[in-house]
Amino acid sequence: MKHVTAHRKETYLFLGGAFVLLLLVFGSIILFRTGAIGGSAPNQVPTKDVNQLVMEMNATMTAQVLSTEQANLMATATSVAMTANAPTPTETPTATPEPPIGTTRVSGIDGMTEIYIPSGTFIMGSTDDFNEAELQEKPQHNVYLSGYWIDQTEVTQGMYKRCIASGSCPDIVHDLEQNPNYINPDYDTHPVIYVTWDQAKTYCERVGRRLPTEAEWEKAARGTDARLYPWGDEPPNGNQALFGMAFNTTRPVGSYPDGKTPYGVLDMIGNVREWVNDIYSEYYYGESSEYDPQGPELSKEYYQRVLRGASYKDSLHYTHLAMRFHHVPNSPGENRGFRCASSY
Repeated sequence: MKHVTAHRKETYLFLGGAFVLLLLVFGSIILFRTGAIGGSAPNQVPTKDVNQLVMEMNATMTAQVLSTEQANLMATATSVAMTANAPTPTETPTATPEPPIGTTRVSGIDGMTEIYIPSGTFIMGSTDDFNEAELQEKPQHNVYLSGYWIDQTEVTQGMYKRCIASGSCPDIVHDLEQNPNYINPDYDTHPVIYVTWDQAKTYCERVGRRLPTEAEWEKAARGTDARLYPWGDEPPNGNQALFGMAFNTTRPVGSYPDGKTPYGVLDMIGNVREWVNDIYSEYYYGESSEYDPQGPELSKEYYQRVLRGASYKDSLHYTHLAMRFHHVPNSPGENRGFRCASSY
C-alpha cells in the first residue's frame, strides 16, 4: 500500500508538471502572436514622396498667409470704424486781417481812388446840445459798420462821360439852360451834376461798386469821435470846403486837401450834395439798426432818397456832417452828384 501511494504521488506530480509546461508553451505562443512579447514588428509609417511634402508645405504656408491677411483686414476694418465714429475735428477759422487806416486802391474800370474804412463802431447823428442840429439828425446813436471802401472824391464828369460813351450809362441833362458846362472838357475834372438817383446807382453798378449807405457816408466823413466837421469841431473856412457861393459853380474834385476826413476822404463838405442809397425818413434815427443799417424799408407810399454833404450853394448852417438832405429820386439838379462804395 505504501508503494502504491508513493507511485501515485509521482504520477500526480508528473501530470501536474506536464500540464504547467503545456500552459507555458501555449501561453507563449499566444503572447508571441499578439505581439505582446518579442518578434512583433513596429507599426509602419507610410513613406511620402518629395512632391507630396512640398504640396503640404505650400498648403501650410498659404493657410498661414491667409490667416495673417484676414487678421490685417479685421484690424483695418476696426480702424476705419473707429475713425468713422470719431468726432470730426473743428477747424478754427483764420481771420483775415483788415487793411490799416489809410489803405487805398485804384479801380481798374474808371480809375477812381478808393479808401478803406475799417470795421467798427462810430457815433452817428447830433445831440441836443448842438444848436445847428435839426430833429431829423436825432437822437445821436452808436452804429457798427463792417469794413468797406469808399471813393476818395465825387465821381467826375469825365468819368461819367466815358461810361456813357461805352454804352453802359444813360445820358444826363445837358443843354444851354441846364448843365451847359457838360460839353466843356475843362469841367471833366469837376464832379458830375444833373444826375438822378437812378443814374448814380446805375453808374456805381457798371463800375463794380454801389451807392454808399447813409451810415457809411457819415462814418467816412467824420470818423469815430462824433466830430462836427471832417477836420474837427471848428466851422469851415475858405481853405477847407467850397460852400456859400464862394464860386458860382463847382470846383475840380480834390481842390481842398485841408478838408480831408480822418481817413483821407476828400470833398465830404461842399462842391455837391451826394446821393446815398437810403430812403429818407425824418424819424429813422430813432429806430435805426445798430448794425450796418440800410435805411427804412421801401413802401408803396411816396418816398424820397437821402443826399449828404453840403454843396457850393449851401450856407454855413448846412455844412455840419450830420446834416441830411432829401429829394425825389428821379430829380436831377445843378448841385447833386455822388460817389460810390463797395463792401470789403
